[in-house]
Amino acid sequence: MLSTIQNATLAARVTFYSKETNKAMDRISSGSKLNASFDNPAAFSVAETYRTQVNAARSVSNSIQDALNIVRIGETGVRSVVEVVQTMRDIVLQAANGTNTEENLSYYQTQLNETRGVLYQAFITAQQFRVSFEGNETQDRILNFMVGTNPGDTLAVDYNPLRNTLRDLVLGAFGYRELYDNPDTTVFLGSFGIYPPPKPDDPVPPPLLEGQPFGTTWAQKFPNKLNISPATPENVQSAFGLLDTAKAGLLSSETYLGTIGQRLELHLGVVQKFETSVAASESSLRDADLAAESTNLTKSQVMQQASQAMLVQANARLGQVLELIRQG
Repeated sequence: MLSTIQNATLAARVTFYSKETNKAMDRISSGSKLNASFDNPAAFSVAETYRTQVNAARSVSNSIQDALNIVRIGETGVRSVVEVVQTMRDIVLQAANGTNTEENLSYYQTQLNETRGVLYQAFITAQQFRVSFEGNETQDRILNFMVGTNPGDTLAVDYNPLRNTLRDLVLGAFGYRELYDNPDTTVFLGSFGIYPPPKPDDPVPPPLLEGQPFGTTWAQKFPNKLNISPATPENVQSAFGLLDTAKAGLLSSETYLGTIGQRLELHLGVVQKFETSVAASESSLRDADLAAESTNLTKSQVMQQASQAMLVQANARLGQVLELIRQG
């Protein structure tokens, strides 16, 4: 007959294997062997640290991808403006031919006037795009994108040189007075940080006045440089100067954005590899071995049932002995 101690041992075994069965079922159903900290406190803490790093890396990856999209949009826009500027330069080159009649020159001037509207629209689009991220139309600001999981891991993108190149190009293509007199374009002049914009005959203050005689007006400071009818040497040179300066600035911005894009792609690759590596480390700690857990479940269930059966038999025999004592 089993003793009281043996009965207690059997009961403890039933409880133990019941817990083991539940634990195995939890691991199989969840796919994780770390469902709570008491499963393995040290491993659980490390796994949670890994999970935090994985989530951070995933967020940074999304941030870098957004930055890449922004840079690619900017680069595509710059390329389109470069092509427009090149087209305008070709028109000026044709107009510079001394065999042109006044009628031909008028035609070329009309082409330039029609094409320059694209430049204005490009500036407005770029300005709206910039403001959507920076929230300020006139102040020079730099966009900082997260490229790492630490607070200081940022990459600065400066769109201000591009904005200034486009602004100077539009000013030279239209001239200050024409922009001011057009209700649809006066808002453009607010890009100087002064709104409402000063009148064409108002004197230009420093620093814009540098290199100009005292009393120079806004209209004099920013004349229309695309007047090629008549195609005098001065007019042609002025048009070439405006377009070549703008093209050089645009190409510089295009190169800059391309370089930024390459750096962002490198950062993205590094962060994605880091995310994969840390995720694998977390998986090795957290993921359950379903084959091993299935074996443990079966073993625990068999041992639990056997212990329960033995405990039932022991209790039955003890009951028989007590009954004999009563009858005696």
